Amino acid sequence: METRKPMEVVEEGLAEFGRGNRDKARQIFSQVLATAPGNRQAADYLTFIEEQEKADLQELGDLKKAPIVALSYQEILQLKISPQIGYILSLTDGFLTFEEIIASSGLGPEETKRGLARLKRMGVIQVI
Repeated sequence: METRKPMEVVEEGLAEFGRGNRDKARQIFSQVLATAPGNRQAADYLTFIEEQEKADLQELGDLKKAPIVALSYQEILQLKISPQIGYILSLTDGFLTFEEIIASSGLGPEETKRGLARLKRMGVIQVI
C-alpha cells in the first residue's frame, strides 16, 4: 500500500472543499492532522471551515424561527441554484423552523445550514 505525503492529502481536501463538500474536506484535514499533528495547512483549512460555519449560523440567526420564501416563483427560476439548494428551499414553508429544516432535510446538518445561509444571503428567504 502506497503512503501518500500529507500535502497530497491536503490537496485532496482542498479539491473536496472546492466542490462544496465541506464535511468531506473537514474529514480529510482531520486525518492529515491525526497522522501529521504539526501540519499547518490542514490546521489552517480546518479553522477556515469552522469560521465559515460560524458565519452561516450568524447569518441564520435564531434557529427557532421559521423562514419564509421572499421571492416569487418566477424570480426563483431565474436564479442559478443547485438541486440541493432547491430542495432546501422546498422545505421552507413559513411553518418549519430553521432547526426543523436542518433536522429533516436528510442532507446533513452542515450542508443544510450552509444552504439556508446562502438562500438568506441571496434574499430568497427571510425571517419576519
